[in-house]
Amino acid sequence: MKPKTVLIILAVTLIVLIPYLFIRESQNQDLLMNQFIYLGYEFSVLQGFVLTLIVSVLAPCLYFTVIYMRLLKRNRALQKAENDSGSQRDSRREAAVLLAHGMAQQALDKVSGQEEPEAQLLAARANLALGNEEAAAPLLAKAFEEGGSDEAGYLLAECYRGTGTAEVDVLMRLTARSPDKARRAYLMLMETYERNANWKGALDLVADMRNKGMDAPEHKVPAYRYEWVRAQAAELPPKKTIEGYQQILKEAPHFVPANLGLGETYLVSGAMEKAFRVFEQAFENTGNPAFLDRLERFYLDQDRPEDAIQIYRQLLVKHDTPLIRYKLGKLYYQLEMLDESLEQLEPLAKQQDLPPVLVMLAEIKARRFRAEEALEDMLRFARKQQALSGEYVCENCDTRHAGWSARCEHCGYWDRITHLAARVKTELPAQAPLYY
Repeated sequence: MKPKTVLIILAVTLIVLIPYLFIRESQNQDLLMNQFIYLGYEFSVLQGFVLTLIVSVLAPCLYFTVIYMRLLKRNRALQKAENDSGSQRDSRREAAVLLAHGMAQQALDKVSGQEEPEAQLLAARANLALGNEEAAAPLLAKAFEEGGSDEAGYLLAECYRGTGTAEVDVLMRLTARSPDKARRAYLMLMETYERNANWKGALDLVADMRNKGMDAPEHKVPAYRYEWVRAQAAELPPKKTIEGYQQILKEAPHFVPANLGLGETYLVSGAMEKAFRVFEQAFENTGNPAFLDRLERFYLDQDRPEDAIQIYRQLLVKHDTPLIRYKLGKLYYQLEMLDESLEQLEPLAKQQDLPPVLVMLAEIKARRFRAEEALEDMLRFARKQQALSGEYVCENCDTRHAGWSARCEHCGYWDRITHLAARVKTELPAQAPLYY
C-alpha cells in the first residue's frame, strides 16, 4: 500500500475516532448540550459545531464549483476555436489546390475573411492571379511584416516592380532578415538597380555578396563598371574616363564595350593614333565588327573612304574572314563600286544565305543585266523571310538588331551582339594577296 493511502486512512480514522471517544463520556455529552447565544440566536454546543462544520465545508465547495465552471467555459471556447481552426485549415488547403489548378476566384472565396498569415498569403496570390495587384499588395505586406513570410516579401517586391523606392525597401529588408539565404533578394535588387541605372548600387551589391560568401554574378561586374564610367564620362575629364575603361580592361581585356569606349574617348581627346590602335587590337582579340564599324564611320565622316577601304584590305591580308569580306563588299556597294563589291560578296553567298548579301547581290546583278541571277538571289532572300535591318544578332537570344550595341534590349545581356557574317565558319576560295 502506498504511503499516501496509509496517511489518508489514518487521518480519516482519527477524524472519526476522536469525536466518538469524546462523545462516549456522559459528562462530555452534557457539555455538548449546553446552550449559548450568537447573534441573538440560541444554540447548543453540538449545533454550533455542526453548523461550523457545514460552513467550513460549503465555502470551499462553492469556491471550487465556480473555478470548475470557469474552466469548463474556457475549455468549450478552446474546443470551438480548435474546430474553427481545423475548418479554416481545411479551407486553406482547398484554396491552395484550387489556386494550383488556376481557379483563382474560387480560391479567394475559400479564404475570404481569414486573418491568419497563411490565409492572407493565399488571398494575395489569388488576387495576383486575377491581376488585382492593388488588392494583393496590402495582404502581402501584412503577411510579410506580421507573419514573417519571405515568400510574401518576394511577391510584394514583384507587386512593387518598377515603383522604385517601395520595391527596393522590401528587397533590402529581405536581405537583412536572413542574409545567408537572401541570394534571390540580392539578384532581384540587382535587376531593379539595372532598370534604374544605379550602377554603383549594383556594384556594391556584388561586393556585399562576395563578403557574405554568396555566389555573386561576377560576369556582370565589367558591364556595371562600364555603365558607371560611361554615365560619369560627361562630367569627368577624358583622362579619368580613360583610366576607368583601362581599369575594366585589366580584369576583362576582351570586353567589347569597354574597348570601344576607350577608343571613343581617345578620339574625343584628339589621340587618334591611340584610338586606332585600340580599335585594331580589340578587333584582333575579339573579332567583333563594332570596331570596324567605328573605323569606317570615322573615315567616311572625314570624306576619306579610300582609307577605310585600305584598312579592310590590309585586314584581308592578315585574316581572310567572311566578316571582313562582307564589310569590304558592303562599303564598295555604298560607294557604287559595284564590280569590286560583287567580287567580295559572291563567295559569301555561295557559303551561306545571308539576307543583306543576297539583296545587295541581286541589285548589283540587275544593274549589270544579269536578270536571272538577280531573280535567283531575291528568291533565296524571300525564302529566308528576314529583314535587311537585322544584320546584327545577339548570340545569347538570337534577337536581330539593326546595328551593334553594348547590351541586347531583349535579353539584357552585355557584349553578346555580333554580325551575321561572323557566324560563317566555312573557308572561302583562295584569293591573290593584297598589299598596301
